[in-house]
Amino acid sequence: MLKIDDAASISFSNMGLFVGEGMWSHPEIRTATHELIFVVKGSVFIEENGIKYSLSAGDMLLLTPEYVHRGYQQSLSPEFYWLHFYGDGCERFAPKRQRVSDAYSCVAFFSQLNHLAKACPDKARVECMLAAFLLEKKHAAAEKNKLFHDVGEYIRVNIASAPKVRGVAERFGYNPDYLSRLFYKNCGLSLKKFIDVKRMEYL
Repeated sequence: MLKIDDAASISFSNMGLFVGEGMWSHPEIRTATHELIFVVKGSVFIEENGIKYSLSAGDMLLLTPEYVHRGYQQSLSPEFYWLHFYGDGCERFAPKRQRVSDAYSCVAFFSQLNHLAKACPDKARVECMLAAFLLEKKHAAAEKNKLFHDVGEYIRVNIASAPKVRGVAERFGYNPDYLSRLFYKNCGLSLKKFIDVKRMEYL
């Protein structure tokens, strides 16, 4: 078992790569472990505790121990890594659902971790690698959320001076396209549209 801090720990159980052939739906399961799913290809449709999750390549989902989860829709030939672990305080290092921006490197990580889990009897190495990976992804997601809120607040405060997309991007040191994608992901609006909406609210 790897202790993250006084409230969080990981104890690795097992993992693998699932490759579906043809139409497939997740069977109904309840386990004593957390289960982390990382989708490599296709779609995975999972319902847990009445909440439905539609996952595609690059999505991670953390399932809760003792909650029944099942597929609610079939998908064609999905591929995903699954990983079971025991632990406390998992929200400390892993959000419930997360979409990674670097899916290729995540596939490489899970492939390496899967090989290590099967080849090395020392679970501590797997637990350390897993904890570092999850903490890094959570930290990266938190930074992006902070950037979205900081840029949004800057636009709100300075809307009277009619900020432009390029000026906002330069102010924060990011590419305009990157900020537009960030805004679309967080609020469903491009950066330009977000500025236009705030301008209309101001007028």
